[in-house]
Amino acid sequence: MIIYKTIHGEGEGFHVEKKSKFIASVKECIQEEDAVSFISEIKKKYPDARHHTYAYIIGKNKEIQKYSDDGEPQGTAGIPILEYIKKEELTNICIVVTRYFGGILLGKGGLIRAYGKAAKLVETLVEKVDVRTFWEIKLTADYSYLGSIENTTANKKWNLKNKDYLDKVFFDYLIEEEQIEDFNETIMNLTNGNGEIQQGDLLLKKEKNKIVLD
Repeated sequence: MIIYKTIHGEGEGFHVEKKSKFIASVKECIQEEDAVSFISEIKKKYPDARHHTYAYIIGKNKEIQKYSDDGEPQGTAGIPILEYIKKEELTNICIVVTRYFGGILLGKGGLIRAYGKAAKLVETLVEKVDVRTFWEIKLTADYSYLGSIENTTANKKWNLKNKDYLDKVFFDYLIEEEQIEDFNETIMNLTNGNGEIQQGDLLLKKEKNKIVLD
């Protein structure tokens, strides 16, 4: 099941609005300390910029939500960034938008649009992913069942992480929590009850297009 949505990795991009340059920097941040550190890094990277506005949401249940206009008129910078994150239903993400003033005032409406546009650059900079619950599974089976297990693994798009060929075949899987009953039943049918299944820990993992990301 999907626990929350987040991003994978980090990135940076920019757009120019009436000679002002808006640089969007985005990073996955698991804890608030990560976001604070990231904001500090961006400020050091662009020390001569006029504004470093930001917003971040942290936590599985989005418990921490903060933003800053950093000297821009109230509500014109941090809130548009935060609203973008909320609209996309993301968490564990920090977006910093750095502005180099170009000499032309944009007005409140112009600033809101410019910062919102900068936040939306995230869509081209990082991947949006689902975080789901997966069981660690170890399967041991005789070689006579290898072909049918491999075919079924491919057809059902089970996440096979490793396979060892010893006296028997040893498979390491990550199986989505809601698929575990089907997995167990299918393997028992394929192996006539001879497959050995060991269920390990329940983990939170990123997934995109049925592929588990490390």
